[in-house]
This record gives sequence, structure tokens and C-alpha cells, in this order.
Amino acid sequence: MSSKNPEKTTILLIITFYSPKFILHYLIFYYINFTYNIFIMGDDFMINFALCDDNMQILQKLKNSLESIFIEYDLDGCVKFATSKINDLVSFINSNTIEVLFLDIDLNSDYNGIELAKKIRQKNKFIYIIFITAHFEYIFSAYECKTFDFIQKPFSKSRL
Repeated sequence: MSSKNPEKTTILLIITFYSPKFILHYLIFYYINFTYNIFIMGDDFMINFALCDDNMQILQKLKNSLESIFIEYDLDGCVKFATSKINDLVSFINSNTIEVLFLDIDLNSDYNGIELAKKIRQKNKFIYIIFITAHFEYIFSAYECKTFDFIQKPFSKSRL
């Protein structure tokens, strides 16, 4: 970071006082904001999340955990869509703006999460894809999709 840009220096100094979890989330918001020239003005901009997992209990736990993190750290994030159905996810992403996708790999369907991520990536090169799965053996395949992160199940709120 250049000292010629006081905004970036200030942000860097501020985030050093928070936990690593907060820093990761803040950096996602900050990167999306400045990379795509989206300027946050009040409540006009919110990071939209979509979730897809075949296990409804895990899907609900993930949704609740993320929403809790948004409130706890006063982040402008929202879980816009949570589903266990691949076709519903693809349809939603094609017609809505989603910045971050949490995606299971083993979806118990015709597609696995990696194939689905490749399909989504063709249409949206900028979406952050975070795989959440019990199948750690797919980690290298998952990163071929330009994955942002890989979270192993069972997960904890602190890992998000």
C-alpha cells in the first residue's frame, strides 16, 4: 500500500485491531468495492451471498452463521438466496447480482459443485466462490475454478 493514498493506509491501520475473521470479511468487501469501482454510499451497496448445499440443516446453519457475522461486525452483507436445488441456483444467479457463492461439492445430483462452479464461472467471472464440503480430496480440483476459499465440513462460525 502506498503512503500516497491516505484512504488505503487508514483502512490498513483500522483493520489491524480486529480479528482475522473480521479482516478477511472486510477485505472481501473492500476488494469488491474498489476493484469494480463500486462506491459504498450509506446503505446503497450490499454484498449479496448465495448458498447451495444438499443438506438443509447445513444450509440453515451456514445462513444463520453468515447473518450473525454481518450483524456482529456491522457488515453490509445479505444472504439473498439459499437452496439445495442446482437449477434454482443457476436461474437465480443468472437473473440477480451475487458477489459471493458458498457451494457444496457433493450435491447428490447430476452435477457436482465443481462442475456447477465452472458453469457459473463462464457467466460470471467476478463471483467469489467458496466451497464448503466434507470432501477435502477435491481441494485441487476446486481451485481450478478460481476458488476464493475452501472450507471443510463440519465448519464453525469462527472459520467463516
